[in-house]
Amino acid sequence: MGTTTKIKWTDQMVLAIIEEARKAGSIAAEEKLQELQNVGPQYGVRDGSQTVGTMLDVCGFAHLKIKAKSSFYLRAKKLSQNTHLRFLCNKGYYGGGELSIFDSTMRQEMSVNVAACQGQARILEAYGIECSISSRID
Repeated sequence: MGTTTKIKWTDQMVLAIIEEARKAGSIAAEEKLQELQNVGPQYGVRDGSQTVGTMLDVCGFAHLKIKAKSSFYLRAKKLSQNTHLRFLCNKGYYGGGELSIFDSTMRQEMSVNVAACQGQARILEAYGIECSISSRID
C-alpha cells in the first residue's frame, strides 16, 4: 500500500492557488451572468405596491467550505488577516471552515456567486484540497 505525501503549504503556494481560483471563479461567474442576461429579468423588485426594478436571479451569497484543520486552511486563515489580499477564512456556521474569495463576481445574483465558487472549487480540488459549496438567499 502506498503512502500519501502531505504537502507543506507555503504562503506563496497558498496565495498563488487562491489567485488562480479567483480568476477561474471570475470566468465562471461571467459565463453565468451572460446566461442570465440572455434570458432576461426573472423577478420584480417591489416597494410596497409598486414595482421599482427587476432582478436576473434571487439575491444571495456563496462560499467554499473546506476542512478547518487542514494545513491549507490554517495557512490561508493566517494570511487572510491581511485584508488587502481580498479573501477571508472563518469558522463555518455549521462547523468546518469557510473560504470566501472576494472580487470574483461583484454581483448579488446567487447563481452567479455559486458559479464563481464552482470555478474556484475546481482549482482547489486540482491541488487536492477537498471543498464543497455553501450558499444562501439573502
